[in-house]
Amino acid sequence: MFRNNPLKGMTYIELTVAIFITVIITGIAIRIMTQMNQGSEKISKDSMYYQTIGRFLGQVRADLRSATKIEQLDNTIVLTIATDDEGRFDTISFVIDEEKNSIIRNADQQRSTYDFGEPPENAGKFVFKIER
Repeated sequence: MFRNNPLKGMTYIELTVAIFITVIITGIAIRIMTQMNQGSEKISKDSMYYQTIGRFLGQVRADLRSATKIEQLDNTIVLTIATDDEGRFDTISFVIDEEKNSIIRNADQQRSTYDFGEPPENAGKFVFKIER
């Protein structure tokens, strides 16, 4: 076990043990980094879902404040809004696409799509409807 000549390099056994320890540490590090990356992707996806809901609710809130009439037609909600121009009215419609889990807002030749995607785990599905 003890070497008489200190000028010689490592023995084959020492080199094998060093490589074995390096492989184990590298494997553990790769597994930890993979789990961290998967967790980061999940957090990012969940965050996008809630940000989309927040943007949508902010827009709906602003639209509802100025609405004079609200009606529901099948999967579409139509808001009638009075403009400043001589009693003229504009309409804003929200088309609900339950299959794609998205809502499309149409107003003044502008179209905005709120794509919610799949809800995160342990979260309920986002439901948008008018109850009387």
